[in-house]
Amino acid sequence: MRGAAKRQFRDALEAMAIPAPFSLESFCEVVGDQRGKPVFVRAVPCRAPGWLGAWVSSPEAEYIYHAAGLAGLRRDHAVLHHVGHMLLGHRARSVASLASLIAPGVSPRLVALLFGEDGGADAGAPYADEEEAAAEAIASLVLAAASRTPVAAWPAACWVVTE
Repeated sequence: MRGAAKRQFRDALEAMAIPAPFSLESFCEVVGDQRGKPVFVRAVPCRAPGWLGAWVSSPEAEYIYHAAGLAGLRRDHAVLHHVGHMLLGHRARSVASLASLIAPGVSPRLVALLFGEDGGADAGAPYADEEEAAAEAIASLVLAAASRTPVAAWPAACWVVTE
């Protein structure tokens, strides 16, 4: 991992207050307070293979959607992955980009118009691989801190390293 990425992780993690005992709901409240707007977590039915969740930002709130079938640690990790994107300053997905997953019969352009989005060319573009790896690392580090399990004790398979 590059020095700049390590600094970004350190800065993001130092800014967090991880509640003890940990609950995803209380952690999202802390993040919302730090960001100055609430973070809402919602389960949505989705049949897209491999889809675990998405983050949508509005001027009033942050919305993290996760696949309805996720529960427990898997749900927490999926949601924390998207919190990681927030904390690292990544760009949120557009509401319109989620339309085909949540409401397959609704035009993404119509959704963009209804939600006041400009529908720019990259509005639904996927995150860069490095951003995905960084968000995964933040999620893992938050869960490690919350469980009070030293990160060094985690199996090597838990780590994603980008060069």
